[in-house]
Amino acid sequence: MKNTVVRLLAALMMICLTACSSTPRPTQESRQGSLVPYELTERESALLEVLGVKDRAQIIEFQAQEGVKSVAVQVHRLRQDGAWDTETAFAFGFETSETNTISDGFFAMILGENNSIEFHVSHNGSHMSSKTDEIILEAEAIASTTSFLGNAVDLVLDQEIPVAFLVYDSDGHMPGASVEDYFEPSAFHGMDLVQAVTLTFSDEPL
Repeated sequence: MKNTVVRLLAALMMICLTACSSTPRPTQESRQGSLVPYELTERESALLEVLGVKDRAQIIEFQAQEGVKSVAVQVHRLRQDGAWDTETAFAFGFETSETNTISDGFFAMILGENNSIEFHVSHNGSHMSSKTDEIILEAEAIASTTSFLGNAVDLVLDQEIPVAFLVYDSDGHMPGASVEDYFEPSAFHGMDLVQAVTLTFSDEPL
């Protein structure tokens, strides 16, 4: 079942790419260098609901300016001292040519079992996937909050862009959260599991 979900999500992303190519889009100048939460059609939303991942999935459309060569997907875990432990889930290199210098594609993530996260990047016909290890907490989390990127943001080279902020705790109290809490997570110190996902675009090839 897990493999089926992964394959269907990948297929959904391919459908999204095809739809984008045939649907009028904003000009390159207006979209160049941006990340935008992808607006699902009713059919796409229904598919995610059937798969049981609608509330656990995020799809982001990105367009990186000329010269961008790669993107790193990083997962951060908040330590008890308030600092982040960071690991790179994977990095994806963009293929461009003289006639295709804009890196236009999709990033998707699914929250999986036992606090694992699946990632997918699709660009110019290429697709790459990765999944983090499961994290087993000592006590069952009875409170949680999930915040995904909700608005378009500018894409700045070599700058971490938070796209998800996830909190789990065995205490019933849970403050509201947003992806911007990645930069100042003090309100979540001491909670059982605090994670953030960021994207970093670079002009350095892999």
